[in-house]
Amino acid sequence: FDSKINKATALSEAEAIRVEYLGKKGPINKVMGYMRLLSNEDKPKLGAVVNEIKTELENVVKSRKEELEILEIEEQMKEETVDVTLPGIVHEADIGRRHPLSKVTERALDIFTGLGYDTVTDCADSPEIESDYYCFEALNCPKDHPARDMQDTFYLTPDLGKMLRTHTSAVQIRQLEKRKPPLRIVAPGRVYRKDDLDATHSFNFHQIEILAIEERGKLNLGHLKGTVEYFLKEMFGPDVNVRFRGSYFPFTEPSMEVDVFFRGKWLEVLGCGMVDPNVLTLAGIDPEKYSGFAAGFGVERFAMV
Repeated sequence: FDSKINKATALSEAEAIRVEYLGKKGPINKVMGYMRLLSNEDKPKLGAVVNEIKTELENVVKSRKEELEILEIEEQMKEETVDVTLPGIVHEADIGRRHPLSKVTERALDIFTGLGYDTVTDCADSPEIESDYYCFEALNCPKDHPARDMQDTFYLTPDLGKMLRTHTSAVQIRQLEKRKPPLRIVAPGRVYRKDDLDATHSFNFHQIEILAIEERGKLNLGHLKGTVEYFLKEMFGPDVNVRFRGSYFPFTEPSMEVDVFFRGKWLEVLGCGMVDPNVLTLAGIDPEKYSGFAAGFGVERFAMV
């Protein structure tokens, strides 16, 4: 035993020796099998001797294993040693990776541009510092509207007239004023809200907004649902389960929230609805002639899913 255990050079070898001597088929167990042949007076004597030998062998194996474990760690450290004084080796193709938020944004834009939507990203058309009018009032959310409480933000002037935008929906109004229907736009951007930090909230996050306006009667709720379902299946795969729920937003009517089935439960990923006629009127568009739909979602949640 001593010769074998001292020659062991790996933990697996030490374990094999332990099993050989102390396992069910080892000599220690065989000796204990003779216990039934002894008298009651001799049984305790044999048991004491066997237990003493067994304890000694277990201690030797344990000690050798600890030594071998240390040797293996030291050998691994030698193999993984890095000379930090060596100059760096630069491979251009391996420098950095696309950020997950950038990849999700680019994927979403590819899907919607493939459907004929124009991308809006210019600072003049999608400013992060926004006025109260474009961020709230023009979106059917006047100063006394309770929906504002859900989007408390960072105001930049004492009169609360300038703020960090709470959503990319403000881009809709700017585009409706700048361009006449028909139009289809997709607008990504950074937004801000006075939210406490937790697993699902942040004071700074990213949204993507879509807006489609056509002559009245050419777009309906079915087109909206079809567009959203197509987008979600392109993002998450053809087998994703999608659920629409009735909801409320000041700037759409009817409004819906959209869930996908994720890890055994429904997860909200998107809000959408038919553009409220008041929003079109405020933007100078005749709601008797034109109608359409809008949708928006947070990029971070898509990246996590």
